[in-house]
Amino acid sequence: MSMMVKKYVLYGKVVTIILCIGLFFATLLRLLYPLYSKKHYYPKDSFRFPKDIIRPTPTDAPIHIPILMYHYVEYVKDKGDRIRIGLNIPRNIFEEQIKTLVEASYSAIFMNDVADALDGKVTLPQKPVVLTFDDGYGDFYTDVFPILKKYNIKAVNYVISEVLGKKNYMTREQVQEIDKSGLVEVASHTTSHVNLKLVPLSVARKEIFQSKIDLEELVGHTVFNFAYPYGAFTASVAGYVKEAQYRTAVTVLPGTWHHEQDRYYLERIRPGYNTGNTLLKLLEKEDKK
Repeated sequence: MSMMVKKYVLYGKVVTIILCIGLFFATLLRLLYPLYSKKHYYPKDSFRFPKDIIRPTPTDAPIHIPILMYHYVEYVKDKGDRIRIGLNIPRNIFEEQIKTLVEASYSAIFMNDVADALDGKVTLPQKPVVLTFDDGYGDFYTDVFPILKKYNIKAVNYVISEVLGKKNYMTREQVQEIDKSGLVEVASHTTSHVNLKLVPLSVARKEIFQSKIDLEELVGHTVFNFAYPYGAFTASVAGYVKEAQYRTAVTVLPGTWHHEQDRYYLERIRPGYNTGNTLLKLLEKEDKK
């Protein structure tokens, strides 16, 4: 074997090893992503149903709707920002997820459609899915919104009303633009993103009511749906959401099957870095719960 051939063989082996190492770490990242973000962002009790809420035996048939939960969609520059990394999905991964859903014939709907389905007012598409984004980050406008327009896909953005225009968040004008597009439902995520389980009930009530008022004034129509910051809620907090005349509220509890009686503590799932068949299997796995 000539020296030149040996060099090419060695080069091929090195490239193969590098690709295998990259694949290993990519797979590891996909597996650890949900655990990492849970550890660094969410209180432990966010993933346990509140003990002060009594759930009677459902009398209606459950509706299967995967509600996917996102936060940041960007390339995180600060590698020391653990929370941001834990909550982030790169734009290219997100677009691959959208391609996966489209090719698998999923139909993206709004939370208002979910509320209508729970009320028995509409028949949902055969394979419905909801894309939800918490907090109203600026990357939704710069990175997510163009992809939604490219694929004509609907999404829901739960906006923190008092932070609009601040660093890393959308401006008021951007929220108005996405709302008018017909592709994005603007929903409430309180006024300042407090943990509603830890503040006085009077503060929790004001956060829930005032954010609705602020957002309705901004977009010029009723805001119907709500997301609990950190997934934290109690019976009293859920009662305020109902009193404020929201139609639904989402949590961070995992699941995809929903009953009408659970409209104020609907479950969601985190897609993580999963794409293609891996993402579809995740939805199927949750489907079988």
